[in-house]
Amino acid sequence: MTNYLPHSSKKLAILQRREITLFKLIDEDAPHTKIVDAAKQVREARIRTIEARIASDGPRAGPNIHDRYIEFVRQMPLETILAYFGYSRGQ
Repeated sequence: MTNYLPHSSKKLAILQRREITLFKLIDEDAPHTKIVDAAKQVREARIRTIEARIASDGPRAGPNIHDRYIEFVRQMPLETILAYFGYSRGQ
């Protein structure tokens, strides 16, 4: 599998499913721990989607334009992700 390239559209579909799951958990007023776990999965799926897009672009010399975005998403606090999806713990 040395020539394997991640399929970015598949990763995007997984990201969309994770985001829908997070929306549903928030809408159903699920326990906070489940919502936080879903937010972590959304963050990781977003990173994998970007990485798959980089891999499908092929090798490049030097840093890729997406590298800074990946680092930004990696360092993004979960509270920011949850706020983006309309969740605040005091709901």
